[in-house]
Amino acid sequence: MNRNPSYNWSKTQAAKIILKTVYGDMIGFATARKKILATLSITQKNHDTGGRQITYLEGAETKDMQPVIMLHGTPGNALDWRWFLKKAAGQYQITAIDRPGFGPVDKKLPHLQNDMPVLRDLLLHCANGSQKPLLVGHSLGGGVAARLAADCSGDISGLILVGASLDPALEKVFPVQKYFSKPPLSWLLTRSVRNSNAELLQYMAFLEELQPLLSEIKCPVTVLHAHNDRLVPYANVDYVQKHCTNAAAMNIIALNSGGHFLNKTRPKDVLKALASFDEH
Repeated sequence: MNRNPSYNWSKTQAAKIILKTVYGDMIGFATARKKILATLSITQKNHDTGGRQITYLEGAETKDMQPVIMLHGTPGNALDWRWFLKKAAGQYQITAIDRPGFGPVDKKLPHLQNDMPVLRDLLLHCANGSQKPLLVGHSLGGGVAARLAADCSGDISGLILVGASLDPALEKVFPVQKYFSKPPLSWLLTRSVRNSNAELLQYMAFLEELQPLLSEIKCPVTVLHAHNDRLVPYANVDYVQKHCTNAAAMNIIALNSGGHFLNKTRPKDVLKALASFDEH
């Protein structure tokens, strides 16, 4: 398989994501979320860790069920997992985290490496004490989830990577991203777009440091990826298989359709992947 396929993400797709993010920032992220949560059985909570207020969402109260912790991509937030918070709460204890810099409270520029202790603390806080959680990560959140699984191997029962980007050789940084990373051009960006750009500029180095740690992942790993993912190449699946050499099990779910946002286009397939861990 070609290890360096060209990126074919259309300008229309990119524009839709950016415009949706900008719109959310402009109307007021906290206000918009409050209105959404009022119509759903979803609770927002805060956790103070390392002097930062990190928010997370929980589905219906299901304390005795298998805990599942979900990490969004970039740009994004915990509501990217709303289908699971609403539809899967009767089967699992669903917790969706606003990664640092992307919640309604914590708005600082993210730093992927420096934010890992914050996420590790939050992971242990959100986990059900009687059961180790399943950890799910989408896109860039998949790389973050993999790092957590490597660092907290004994505290994770399974890792699910959804359209995840882990191969640093497949990452691209465009000149325009660097131009808009500093004032005065950075002042033109809304908070979510600015923070997303900041972590995308860091991500290749983050993945390079992660590579030798992937062998520390001991739990079972499931990878869901669509062949028609036009943002994160399918070749990332090969990379995961090559480097997660000590995973208790490796399950690859290759989908012919669904694109990059499988958490929204193929949520039932993600749910089936969660159910497969019940058999371990």
